Amino acid sequence: MSTKVVLCGEEYDVNETYLNLHNKGLTKVPPELKLFTNLETLDLSHNEFTELPKEAFSTLEKLTTLDMYCCKLRTIHEDAFLNLKNLKYLTLNYNEIETLHENTFVPLSHLLSLQLAGNSYTTLPENIFSPLANLERLYLYRSNLTTLPLSVTNCTKLKTINYDEHRLYSSLDDRIKVWLTKLHPVL
Repeated sequence: MSTKVVLCGEEYDVNETYLNLHNKGLTKVPPELKLFTNLETLDLSHNEFTELPKEAFSTLEKLTTLDMYCCKLRTIHEDAFLNLKNLKYLTLNYNEIETLHENTFVPLSHLLSLQLAGNSYTTLPENIFSPLANLERLYLYRSNLTTLPLSVTNCTKLKTINYDEHRLYSSLDDRIKVWLTKLHPVL
């Protein structure tokens, strides 16, 4: 049985651990990705996805790094990241994400870095960060956020939070302000 698959006009071995599909003009997650069960790093940046469907990466249980920088994403299904129990680095910067569901990051308990900068959302669900106890880096700058949800304080291992302090600080809950004094935010 062949272990080769054609994606975007190129042949790839399904046993690859790194797959670069950067700037390939993709408009949806290729169904063939489900065959890459050994994949640890997936670069889908600079494509043209408008949505991330339910269980988009469900067979990629070994995935540790997912880069979807600048993909025009607007909608992420609440179960898009189901089964990504080993994911440590998630980049969703500079998309057009308008809303995120409260359970979007529930499967990602081992996540260390979450990059959500440069998106269109104005608020985040109150408990969105609750499952991310291992998170060390959070990037929320250049978004339209009007405040931070209190659940950010559940990220007890957070070392870096990058947000629009000059615009947001005065609207933050006092408990978040106290919590922030323990961190060194990057402006």
